[in-house]
Amino acid sequence: MGGPRSDPKALGVAAHISAAAPAGPRFDPAMSPETRASLQNGIWLCFNCAHAVDADPVTFTAAVLRELKARAERDIIDRVAAPRPEAAEEQKGTDHSADGLRALRVFLCHASEDKAIMRSLYRSLHGAGVDAWLDEEKLLPGQDWHKEIAGALRQSDAVIVALSRASVRKTGFVQREIRYALDFAAEHPDGAIFVIPLVIDDCSVPNSLAKWQWLRMSSTDWEKRLMHSLQSRAEELGARMPAEWNAA
Repeated sequence: MGGPRSDPKALGVAAHISAAAPAGPRFDPAMSPETRASLQNGIWLCFNCAHAVDADPVTFTAAVLRELKARAERDIIDRVAAPRPEAAEEQKGTDHSADGLRALRVFLCHASEDKAIMRSLYRSLHGAGVDAWLDEEKLLPGQDWHKEIAGALRQSDAVIVALSRASVRKTGFVQREIRYALDFAAEHPDGAIFVIPLVIDDCSVPNSLAKWQWLRMSSTDWEKRLMHSLQSRAEELGARMPAEWNAA
């Protein structure tokens, strides 16, 4: 981590968790230069805190700083994603059908390179009565997309994570979406179906998602198996049961 700025008026300091230089605190020689410069190795701290953690790297290890960062990000997500009271009232009026049951909310997490496949999946889910969330269908011009995506993830009943060679290698917001989904999954009871990895090509499943049974689109019955998972989730929550469908 680089030293704190000397300007006492600085309210925030952008710093490294593991130092960029060998002489710095928490320097990790196994870390590549690209990783050292990445957002994953960055942390925002107040001026005094930045000075304190650099002065005591034994107490403030890299693992401790990463946990503090993750905890702060989760807290911000909860605050940002909390629905406005008036929005909740509006949702009450539109989220239920004549049978009094609400639609199952399913978030589609994917890389932009896989957009065409997810459009097709969105249409199939929508036709089956699922309230699927796809960014290009749900985001409106002028909306804060970061806030809207975090809020949609928070309110989702299940998250389908599309895995491909593009998404598993890509850095940026798709990885953040996956991390958010994993954080929210930890809040659900053991055994609840929340994260559904959907493998769309011959990529490997990341370790962070390996604990959940995944589906491969190359399987001849993947549509039926996916629908059974969503129907099981709807039954758990008392939501409207999705209809049978075939992917377009």
